[in-house]
Amino acid sequence: GKVVPHYSVIEDAAHEAGQQVSLERAQSSPSLYLQQRQLTRRAARGTADALEIEEEVTDVVTQVLAQAFARPPEPPEGRQAAGRRVAEQRRRDLVERTKAELLRSISQNRSASEIANSVGSSVFHLCRVFRTRTGQTMHGYRTQLRIRLLLERIGDAGSGKTLSELAQDLGFASHAHLVHACRRVLGAPPGAIRDQLRAAQQARSRIGAASSSL
Repeated sequence: GKVVPHYSVIEDAAHEAGQQVSLERAQSSPSLYLQQRQLTRRAARGTADALEIEEEVTDVVTQVLAQAFARPPEPPEGRQAAGRRVAEQRRRDLVERTKAELLRSISQNRSASEIANSVGSSVFHLCRVFRTRTGQTMHGYRTQLRIRLLLERIGDAGSGKTLSELAQDLGFASHAHLVHACRRVLGAPPGAIRDQLRAAQQARSRIGAASSSL
């Protein structure tokens, strides 16, 4: 099986580069081919969600087109400065709208296409702008949001929710998916993090009780 980008993604990428698609084939480096094969395997195994797949496909297309097309020369300093400022403000606004949309739909595993439609952008433009301005993919940003929300809830002994229930609430595909994300982001499984937070909370309670008895 192969992960094949929709032609509209390629058209959007070429448009961003100021080019027209006139190629049936393009050169691909060994590292790009390896990236595509690894993505195909993850997609086939179900270990990558729709957002992650679309963003990585967009990244591969960007790199292929960068090799196929010569980059146009930068405009002279000061030329069309007002237009560039307007464009930059639009990109900032787009990123902020996307962050808000990711937070609003944090429990849903939405695709890049769905998110792009919600914020009024093309998939390629959104993936490119978001990564350029934030230094991470939308998938990575959403995972960070989910982990932060998890940390707010995981130490609450009174919540009564299991880790599996928290995983479902926050949009993780399974308890195993939550464990994998925690290990990657925090370096420890959620159970260990929960124990640390609760132990710290209990220690603060003991200190407060001891202080009040003095």
